[in-house]
Amino acid sequence: MINSFSKVFILATMLMLTSCSFFQSSIHPSGATYQYGKLEGVLSKDLKKSTDAAKKTVKALEFMQKDFRKDAFNSIFILKNAKNQEIEINLSKLTKDKTKVSIKVGLIGDEFLSQQILEDLKSNL
Repeated sequence: MINSFSKVFILATMLMLTSCSFFQSSIHPSGATYQYGKLEGVLSKDLKKSTDAAKKTVKALEFMQKDFRKDAFNSIFILKNAKNQEIEINLSKLTKDKTKVSIKVGLIGDEFLSQQILEDLKSNL
C-alpha cells in the first residue's frame, strides 16, 4: 500500500516532468528538432563543407573555442560564449552529401541560441 506522501511525491514528479520544457520536443521551420536541450538537424552538404561553415560561424559569433576534434566521420566543437556557457556543436557524416548537426548550449540547453547558431551555420554553407 502506498502512503499519501508517496502518492504526492509521484504526482509532483510526474507533473514536473511533463511540464518541463527540457523534456518536450519541438520542430522548427528549418526541419530541425529540439529535444532534451539539444537541437538536431541535417545539413545538405558534406562533412568538410559543414565543418568549414561551422568554423566561420564560430568566428562570426565570437565564441571562444576550447576544443576542436575531427576525423573522417565527425567534427566536434567545444566553445564558450560571453555568459561562460559551454556550447557543443557536433557534426556527423550521414552520407556523401549529408551531415547531421547537433547543438547544445549549457547544461540544460537554450533553444533560441541553438536555433540562431544553426541558422548562421546554414547561411555559411
